[in-house]
Amino acid sequence: MTKTRCNHAAYIAGANGYSRKVNLREAAMAKNLREAAMALFSTCLLLLCFKFSGKQPIVGDKEREEEDANQQALVLQLQRKE
Repeated sequence: MTKTRCNHAAYIAGANGYSRKVNLREAAMAKNLREAAMALFSTCLLLLCFKFSGKQPIVGDKEREEEDANQQALVLQLQRKE
């Protein structure tokens, strides 16, 4: 039986201004609490930005296909009305 690894990662800004990817679980297990806290904070901030901008984060392929089909149907309806 294979074990699926869940990747909890976030990008945090380093001291030099460049962002880097940090795995939340690995940072917490290594007791690097500063990196884990920064990664968690940046993830929450990103989700808040999505919430208040009205945009949705990237969804699964099936849901994206349904959304695209709905948008195409609306465009066709608007074109028929004109």
